[in-house]
Amino acid sequence: MHRCVRLHRGSEVPACNRARARQMGRCGALARECTERSTAPVPAKWDVAEPWRESAPKDGVAKGEWWAVFRDDDLSALEKQALDANQTIKVAAARLEQARASAAVQIATQFPTLSTSPSVQRQRLSGNRPASSNFPVRSPVSQTNTPTALR
Repeated sequence: MHRCVRLHRGSEVPACNRARARQMGRCGALARECTERSTAPVPAKWDVAEPWRESAPKDGVAKGEWWAVFRDDDLSALEKQALDANQTIKVAAARLEQARASAAVQIATQFPTLSTSPSVQRQRLSGNRPASSNFPVRSPVSQTNTPTALR
C-alpha cells in the first residue's frame, strides 16, 4: 500500500514520487527566477563608430534586370540563359500555376451547377405470371417509362 503526499491542489502523489515532486518544485522556482527582468542598463540608441554605419535597405527600389546597367550583351545573354535553365524557377512557376488552378476549382464550387440524367426503361410483364399478382392474367403487357424531357 502506498503512502501518499498531499500537494497544494488537493491531489495525492504516492510516497515513491516525493523526490520527483521536490525536484519539480525546485524547477519551478528556478524558472521563476529566470523570467525576472534584467537590471542591466540598455542604451536608448546604439552608437556606431566609423567606418561602420547603420544599414539603409532600399527594398522599395525595383531590382528587375540589374545587369542591364552594364550594357553588356554577353552578360545579358548569360543571364537570360541562366534564367531559362533555372529549374528552381520552373518548379516555382509550375507550383504557382497549380495553386491558381486549385483556387479556380475552389471558386467554381461556390456557383450553382446544372445537371441532367435522361433515362429510358422498358418492362414487359409475362402472360405466364402467377395468378397471385395484382394484374389480371390475360396477355403479355409492355410498358415504357420515358422522362418528359426526352419526349
